[in-house]
Amino acid sequence: MRRSRFPAAMSPAPARGLSPRRGGRTSRRSLSAARRGTTLTEVLMSILVMSMGLLSVMSLFPIAFLRSAQGTQLTNAAVLKAQAEILVDLLNLTSDDFIPQPVNGATTRCVIDPLGFQDRNTVVYGVQGAGPPFTPYLGIDFGAQTPFLILPDGTVESDGPPNFPTTPLRRLGLGALAPLASNNPRAPYPASPNIFANRAQALSFVALPDQYDTLFSAIPAGLNAARTQVTFSPQTIASDALTSLATITAPLRVVLIHADGKRSQVRTPTAIGAASIEWAAPLPVSFALLSEVRIETQDLRYTWMLTVRKRGTSGGSVSEIDCAVFLNRTAANPADELVYDNPTNNLIASLPANVAAEDVGFTFEFSFTEALAPPLRKGSWVFDPTFARWYRVQDIPSKTSTFVRIRLDRRPAPNEPITTLVVPRGVVQVFPMNVRRSEGRRL
Repeated sequence: MRRSRFPAAMSPAPARGLSPRRGGRTSRRSLSAARRGTTLTEVLMSILVMSMGLLSVMSLFPIAFLRSAQGTQLTNAAVLKAQAEILVDLLNLTSDDFIPQPVNGATTRCVIDPLGFQDRNTVVYGVQGAGPPFTPYLGIDFGAQTPFLILPDGTVESDGPPNFPTTPLRRLGLGALAPLASNNPRAPYPASPNIFANRAQALSFVALPDQYDTLFSAIPAGLNAARTQVTFSPQTIASDALTSLATITAPLRVVLIHADGKRSQVRTPTAIGAASIEWAAPLPVSFALLSEVRIETQDLRYTWMLTVRKRGTSGGSVSEIDCAVFLNRTAANPADELVYDNPTNNLIASLPANVAAEDVGFTFEFSFTEALAPPLRKGSWVFDPTFARWYRVQDIPSKTSTFVRIRLDRRPAPNEPITTLVVPRGVVQVFPMNVRRSEGRRL
């Protein structure tokens, strides 16, 4: 028998949990028993920690998507505001031929709103009433003599009752810019009919082109020899799929996709028939085979409206303009211009017990019917039609189905107390524009 090189006292001790076999070797069963596994509790804790990390990362995606959408909206709104600045100077929209110059110390307030003028066909901004039928704001309609001016003593410069306390806000389209009838401060201001024939024309003037929407898509049956007309089989398209597009006044484009699906050509349609589309410029010879034809139009989602405060001076006037940019402004929806009368202003009313002292002057509250609840949320905009001022909602401390309390971003001026509010839908941003100064025709 082979003897060990080590004395018995110096022999290495077996590892803990291992039982040596004869001959100094350790059994396989002993090695397996020495390797301890992970318990169920440890597995569950690991899953919990990993889940918390994954949930934290996943929660960032909707926030990032929301911030990206808001950034896109603000960018488009800023671009549209810059376009409005150019149009104001190009068309001289603050001239006395368009907006009467007020007497020294008085203020002319109005809204330049070609799209709203086209949609509502009224010279008064705002409506009132607990529900349909809506009536013009305050029920006043002076027609072409709708008053513009509130004099320094609070009276209205018009042929209406003397010392009339308030007046509806005048809405202007882009009509015949005739000069004032005379230098009489009370002379009627000429009407401002809209120069646009339809809503699409007004929309194209005040809107920023956005993404394209597909109105029609089909596989063509053939292309003519001149490559300027494509036809469709009546079995592949609806009977009115193309004829309904012929009545659309918005600009259209035809997208012709090559048979390989990798190339396309864009044309402006010159004629749309029941089963055909024509254009002027021929397609390249390589486009003899088409796999799809689409008709698209740009989605004009961003539009502007201008609110003007023209103050008379001793030598002319100073015009302050705000540009309100809307997203998806609806057509002729009176509820979007609903005037909420007599909101309680904490500057002139007793302070509610649950309103902090630092909120005095910022917080307003008003009631409404449940069917006409205003679309208020933090960050939305409200409009004071009496003084043509915009305010932003910083907080909504209290809201029910028939009552709301809002905190605005600033206090109104002491001489411009908020007595009416409009909560328009879809306002992305309100930009202050450059101040325009002019020498007037009358002082």
